[in-house]
Amino acid sequence: RPPSFFGFLTMPALMEKTTELVALLRSIHANGAIILAVIGVFHGGAALFHHVVLKDNTLKRMWPPRRT
Repeated sequence: RPPSFFGFLTMPALMEKTTELVALLRSIHANGAIILAVIGVFHGGAALFHHVVLKDNTLKRMWPPRRT
């Protein structure tokens, strides 16, 4: 079924739907999600490393300022 935006605009199919294409796009989507999750974990770990081990102000600078 073609994509529709709130029932007003229907876009035509850009390519034929095949099982190979579906498998490829699902694989790309799944691998992209895993890569994004790994990057997020490393980013959080690096922020905690700076805060706990190096004891610098990197994490405090990233945090929003307190309102007094």
